[in-house]
Amino acid sequence: MNDALKLLSKSLKPFGYHVRRYKAPNILKLPRLEGATQALPQTNGDGFLPDDANLQSLVIYIRTCIRESRNIDKTARITGVTQEENTRRCVASLLRAIEYAMAQNPEREITLVCLDDRSDAQYAQRIQDWIAAAPCTHEFRSTRETGQGASLYEQFALGREDNALTYFVEDDYLHEEDAIAVCWDFYCEMAQQLGTHSVIYPQEHAVLYTDHYPSYLVLGADRHWRTMRHATHTFLTHGQVVARYWP
Repeated sequence: MNDALKLLSKSLKPFGYHVRRYKAPNILKLPRLEGATQALPQTNGDGFLPDDANLQSLVIYIRTCIRESRNIDKTARITGVTQEENTRRCVASLLRAIEYAMAQNPEREITLVCLDDRSDAQYAQRIQDWIAAAPCTHEFRSTRETGQGASLYEQFALGREDNALTYFVEDDYLHEEDAIAVCWDFYCEMAQQLGTHSVIYPQEHAVLYTDHYPSYLVLGADRHWRTMRHATHTFLTHGQVVARYWP
């Protein structure tokens, strides 16, 4: 939407009207969700998508940590394997998803950054070896400070400097082969239709069905998506979103 139409839409807002693109999704504010975070933005004429937003590059930040003292809860994982093997399988699935996304859209660029939080020496070397097999530009680095909060802060601090899509992911997420490509395509589709950035949460979770609240359903190319306000620290957005909402 150009500046003139944005100004017109804002001037009509007090009267209960807004201007939107013809046949574009009509996603308005839900009073009961005011102030809540949603996976899709509220498109009432004030979208946020700078002209210089780069949607053809993706930076993936994966946080890893394998050490004997990491978890106080020693309950076995549902997979029945060690923490090392669980992480290896999840990283391998991420690399396959990267390879698939690059094959689907060769003109797009992907960078993988591994932020490792003090893994035991033997495990840190193995993680480096796994990351070294990535089919894209990649790097392994240790976090400046230890702890989940510190590593979260560091990944967001890095992400806010990127003029690119940013995918923040933890080391216990198992990816389907087309996971990255599907999220990337849908993000670009929504940016084009709605004229704004968004946040994509890629995981289904039981809590989304046990604590119901109003949602919009959006038809994608091969599946339905819906607005939501529950997420973990794994999600896809844009570095400009992180920078804008940094405070």
